[in-house]
Amino acid sequence: AYRDAFRLDRALASMQAALAIDPGSALYRLNLAAIHVDRNDDAAAIEAYLTVLAHDRDDSAAHLGLGTLLLSRGEMKAGWAEFEQRRWKLHRMETPKWNGMRLPRGRILLVDDQGYGDMVQFARYIPQVAALCHEVVLNCPPALAPLLSTIPGVARCCDNWRDVPPHTAYARLSSLPRIFATDLQNIPSDIPYIATPAGPAAHWRARLDAALGTARPRVGLVWAGNPEHTNDARRSLKFRQIAPILANPGMAFVSLQKPVPAADQADLIAATNVIDLAAELASFGDTAAIIGGLDLIITVDTAVAHLAGAMGKPVWVLVSEPADWRWLRHREDSPWYPTLRIFRQPRLGAWDDAIKAVVIALNVEIRLEGSARQARKSNCSADHGIP
Repeated sequence: AYRDAFRLDRALASMQAALAIDPGSALYRLNLAAIHVDRNDDAAAIEAYLTVLAHDRDDSAAHLGLGTLLLSRGEMKAGWAEFEQRRWKLHRMETPKWNGMRLPRGRILLVDDQGYGDMVQFARYIPQVAALCHEVVLNCPPALAPLLSTIPGVARCCDNWRDVPPHTAYARLSSLPRIFATDLQNIPSDIPYIATPAGPAAHWRARLDAALGTARPRVGLVWAGNPEHTNDARRSLKFRQIAPILANPGMAFVSLQKPVPAADQADLIAATNVIDLAAELASFGDTAAIIGGLDLIITVDTAVAHLAGAMGKPVWVLVSEPADWRWLRHREDSPWYPTLRIFRQPRLGAWDDAIKAVVIALNVEIRLEGSARQARKSNCSADHGIP
């Protein structure tokens, strides 16, 4: 409770008192590690995780916590090794795990085992898998299948286990970075690697043109993630918190938020400068098609951030502190997505400062857009001999 309230000194004292009563508790020591991560005390957090593993080398929560901490520090080789040992509660597999070997006559099944954003992030490895295997079959949710099936190398997408064909081996999508020995210098960067069909893209562009005109830059907004996510209370915002962003009259705003949290619905309806498209979004295919017609996406740490980044669209991501491992430490850019810019809380819970930074950056974008428009106008006049 103290940790959720950002009262980290009291949280630490409480957990130390609990461990004094029961020093062998793995749960208490895992909670202690999480508090140390919040306090930016990596050495103490690592010590806590290793103490758990010294008593139970198969404790998947300790492996996952240690792995994500190492990955956030850029220690990829060790981080992937720990990350691989996390618990997996999905379908029981009858075929062996793929180790990266060539399978010139074999079919490989790639399995989704995490959230939508993780699937989009790790789907970049599919062409590399296809280069080593005769056929790639992808198991993924229906909401993502239309998009991921367009990635080169995907022969077939299955959204339920009954449709999965016989295969030689399998790999979790999230295991591919380890299999391909990923570090910060060799992250696959062939972006965009997700595209939308021409028909939906044209439909949504016409829809946006009719609703917004073409005079102002278009900005897509997502302010809340899946409420079932374990870290959602930290990563999500209330709609009213992004009001300073919406105050910019030089931008046309489009809500990509789905679902809209019940607590935000009245505020969104009252916002006259935001078009809400939630009711029209049937899948991530629609979301991607809309993103294709936008100039910028501003989002919290959700799947939309990964989708926009995978499409090569400019995307600004508001991240909580400490950030999820994939956003690393103290960076405003991402080696995973070249068009992504990170706006961080300067300290745990300090959303106002991060949002102020976005507002300042938007004002800069408006000035740059105005200068570019004036330059285009001047060039056009010169080309036509207009003084």
